[in-house]
Amino acid sequence: MEPARRAPAAGPDGGTAPNPGAAGAAGAVRAGRPSGQAVAAALGGLRAPCLKSQGSDAHPMSEIALDPAAKKTLLRKIPHGVFICGVAEGDEVNGFTASWVTQGSFDPPLVVMAVRADSTSNGMISRSGRFSLNVLAADQKDLAAVFFKPQKAMGGRFDAAPFQLGALGLPILDNALGALECQLVGQVAVGDHTVFVGEVKNAVLHRDGPALELSSTGWQYGG
Repeated sequence: MEPARRAPAAGPDGGTAPNPGAAGAAGAVRAGRPSGQAVAAALGGLRAPCLKSQGSDAHPMSEIALDPAAKKTLLRKIPHGVFICGVAEGDEVNGFTASWVTQGSFDPPLVVMAVRADSTSNGMISRSGRFSLNVLAADQKDLAAVFFKPQKAMGGRFDAAPFQLGALGLPILDNALGALECQLVGQVAVGDHTVFVGEVKNAVLHRDGPALELSSTGWQYGG
């Protein structure tokens, strides 16, 4: 999430893999340790079965009225961490606060992150095929807030956050708990966020400790 249109309390800031079919997905699993690209391609072939409801209570999807208040309340119950995503393209680096992040696979290690579709960093991730995720300590809310704020120029937020470039050439914050550098292996561009799937290629641990969670900040991003 790059800077929200509202105050920081409101929160942040492709093509789909080929469709090999369900058999391809099963083959990718049986073949041993698949690559991140293989997993992304296999998952692209899976489709949820269409279940037909029985009885007089069944209603077509178009007739279901979504309760917006219930939807908002329940979606905000999904727990999230708070991370600094780093991107790089050519000589340019940028960073933004991300909270819609989760692990997607053990083997290969995959992470899943949603990024606002209209953000500068979204395009940089799509074009460069890589991103880093810096894990913040529980007491680093102020640092997370820096990456919410509008910046004067590309990479300006890093003026307040010393960093080094990792093995993949991505920003790794000196004062974070650590960082993951990821290679993009899949993406889904639907709605106002793009969902990126990255395979973890490098992990740097500066120190261990409790991580910053969205619920502890008083901020809301969801619903």
